[in-house]
Amino acid sequence: MNTGQYKTIKNKSEATFRDRGSRFVAYSGPVSDQSEIAQFLEDIRKLHPTARHICYAYRIKPLDEEWRSNDDGEPAGSAGKPILNQIRSKELTNIIVAVVRYFGGTLLGVPGLIHAYKESTRLALEEAEIEERQITCEIYVVTHYANSGNLSTLLKKLKLDHKMSPFEDGLKVQVNVPLPHYEEVKVLLVKNGFRIESQG
Repeated sequence: MNTGQYKTIKNKSEATFRDRGSRFVAYSGPVSDQSEIAQFLEDIRKLHPTARHICYAYRIKPLDEEWRSNDDGEPAGSAGKPILNQIRSKELTNIIVAVVRYFGGTLLGVPGLIHAYKESTRLALEEAEIEERQITCEIYVVTHYANSGNLSTLLKKLKLDHKMSPFEDGLKVQVNVPLPHYEEVKVLLVKNGFRIESQG
C-alpha cells in the first residue's frame, strides 16, 4: 500500500444470521495489535461462555500485513477463511471479526457453513462505519532531559503525536509520522541535532 491511506472501521458492530436452527452472531471491531485482538476475543468469550464455536479472522498493520483466520473446531476452511475473505473484499485492515455459532440441531455441511460465516460477517460489516485513516510510521529519538523541551516544541510545531519515556540518562521519544512525510521528518530531526535510534 503506497497511498498513505488505509480503510478500517470506526466502531464496533454486531449482526445475527440464522440458518436451519443454527444462529451465527458476528462481531466486528477496530484493532491495531495483538493485545487488542486478545482483549476483543476475551470479551466475546465472556459474552458467550456456552458457545460451541467462536471463529474469527483479523488483518492488522497496513504497511506490513499481518493476518490470521481460525476455524475453532469447524471443518477446515469453512469458517475463518470466509470471514477473512469478507474483510479483504472490503479492503479493510486493523480489524477483527469474530462469529459465534450456536448449533441448531441440523448439520449445514461445509458449503452451508461457508455461506453462514460469510453472510454473518457481511452483515456485521454493513453495520460498521468505514473510514479512511492515515498510515503512520514510528521514529524513535533519544535525547537528554535538557533538550527535551526543544524536541517537544519542534514536534508540536509539526503537529506530530509523540510519547516520551525515560531512557537511561535521558528520554526515548516515539514519534508517529504520516507516511508521506516520513523521510522529511527524519531529515528535519537530524538537522536539529536529535539522534534517531531506530525507525519502525
